[in-house]
Amino acid sequence: MDAEITKPRKEIIGSLTGIKFFLSVLVILSNMMLYIDVNPGFAQYLYVGHFASFITVTFRVDVFFMITGFLLMHLYADKFADGVHWSNFKHFLIVRVARLYPLYLFVLGVIVLLYITGIWGAIGPGSPERIIAPLGWLYNLTLTTAWGFSDVKVAWNGPAWSVSAEFFNYITFPFYLYLIVRCKGWRTQIAAISALSIVYGLLQFYFIQDYIVDFGYGSLVRANFGMLAGALSYGLYQHLKKMKGEVWDILFMLNLLLIIGLMAAEGYELFAVPKITYMVALIFMVLTLSLATGFVSRFLSHPVMMFLGKLSFAMYLLHQPVIRLMRYFLEDRYVAIAANDYQAIVGHLLLIFAVIIFLSYLAHICIETPARYKLRDKFGIKTVEVRL
Repeated sequence: MDAEITKPRKEIIGSLTGIKFFLSVLVILSNMMLYIDVNPGFAQYLYVGHFASFITVTFRVDVFFMITGFLLMHLYADKFADGVHWSNFKHFLIVRVARLYPLYLFVLGVIVLLYITGIWGAIGPGSPERIIAPLGWLYNLTLTTAWGFSDVKVAWNGPAWSVSAEFFNYITFPFYLYLIVRCKGWRTQIAAISALSIVYGLLQFYFIQDYIVDFGYGSLVRANFGMLAGALSYGLYQHLKKMKGEVWDILFMLNLLLIIGLMAAEGYELFAVPKITYMVALIFMVLTLSLATGFVSRFLSHPVMMFLGKLSFAMYLLHQPVIRLMRYFLEDRYVAIAANDYQAIVGHLLLIFAVIIFLSYLAHICIETPARYKLRDKFGIKTVEVRL
């Protein structure tokens, strides 16, 4: 996520921005599979060919949580070193809400318009009943759809569950930052973060019993675990940053191959991979990216990748309504594509992503960024020097 700091300026870890574009692409592909928003024949082909696990494994969202936790530690830990006071807490919360809410609200309006016109309910397994669910409008407008107030899913924009969960954790995270910073020495800080992460990990495993739940209290715990895991990566980064180098690029690639291997094992039903194994690998992914200085870092820190990474939030929020609109107007072509017509399938997917990226760019420059700065100005927050 984008984050803002005041003086002194802190280093920009560009690879953590660039990687978000690829994560958002994978999330979109995953949701297209889960909501049957890709060609039915192609979807069946992926399952029969044991490729579905590479697309439908949903841990990409957890990397977003981890990157957010890493950057919050990087940018805000010193601001809460003396305690959580109303002034610094309000400043933090306003900046974070200004980052999320304007575009989130705009997309809600788009979805309501699609529902009124009949487009939303006409395409695929949708959730038009969520639009008229009791108090659903209140939960959606207040970003509390994932807070467990309802025993059914009421989020109009399905992927936005993580935005609601992240918003909840923005309220609690300053207190974690204070507790962590109060621990003197990197070993003590890492021990404190590890203890907090273990608490949430055990809660997720024994009480929620699902590491990838995207609803209610389980999603709040999942986001909290992810953000604390990101804080843990940052603690390790602080200790190891004098050892930055190209070896971390190699370790990142090896870790990535390990994750792909785990997904392949699940896809071919060789064995069930414990979910915590993925989590450990993802924590190491964030750490190695932050320390890498070689080919991986140079690629992800390239201005083009940084630019695309900044579009990831808009892509995440917009992709479901955009895909439904395209399916509505291109339904005949969508159904007619054969499962083995790779050229047509790839062309179809490239068209979808081209439209999503273009509209995300417009939303980023016309809605997300201007509204963010207007909200800051309204509350007298003007010191924005670095945008990650």
